[in-house]
Amino acid sequence: MFKSRKDLEDIYPSLVDHAFYDFSCTDIFTFLGRKLNQNFQGEAVTDYKKRPEGWRVKFKLNSNHLKFYDKANCLRVETTINNPSEFKIFKEVMRDGCSSKKWVPMGKSLSNLYRYAQIGKECNTRLINAMEGIVPVKSVIEKIEHVTGKKKVKGKNVTGMNVWNKDVYRQLQIISDGRFLIHGFRNADLRDLLFPEVKDPKKRSSKTSRFFRKLRDQNIIKKVPRSSRYQLTKSGRQITGALIHIREHMYPEAVAKIMSS
Repeated sequence: MFKSRKDLEDIYPSLVDHAFYDFSCTDIFTFLGRKLNQNFQGEAVTDYKKRPEGWRVKFKLNSNHLKFYDKANCLRVETTINNPSEFKIFKEVMRDGCSSKKWVPMGKSLSNLYRYAQIGKECNTRLINAMEGIVPVKSVIEKIEHVTGKKKVKGKNVTGMNVWNKDVYRQLQIISDGRFLIHGFRNADLRDLLFPEVKDPKKRSSKTSRFFRKLRDQNIIKKVPRSSRYQLTKSGRQITGALIHIREHMYPEAVAKIMSS
């Protein structure tokens, strides 16, 4: 549930794009608790449909489905089990006159409803976790525009950042590297990477400090209390993530479509 329809609309286009274009056949098997192997004879399909209420994305593995759609301010995730035999249930079975508990294909029975609920919840959770960290389109565009424009911070004029400049983009890629996610980074960790063209070590260190100051003014990084380390802010991670996605994925795809038309 989202606080408002507007909040859901902010992130929903990114969820649809990510689910339809980035998830693979293997992901569909994972969501539905299956392993892809050479003996599989069915089909795995992802499709989407525009409805009056909004977009619906569905993942199909034979006759079992996992889908999500928007309705008012609710993002609904549903698992539909039409063929329960594709899932396993741990139950007591009789073999050669002996009773034992084993994992066997699940049947259509009221006594198996608890297992239906378990499987449905697990499938829904795997899909939701896979979409964790998706960047809201509208709000991030506003944040990028805010970073590129001039503003005042504590009475001081701060110039905007040309995030599409190849050098600035490379620097933002460096600070968003996953190895700095937990412990952050220091001037000494990045100065050789950020400004390799500056030969004087002192000048390189000073230039890195000024760069960090600008990133702090733009709320892209923050200082870790009682240390000389810095970390990306939540806004900074969204901005850098969106820029990398646009530059590395959306931009090449758009150019390819234009060149082929």
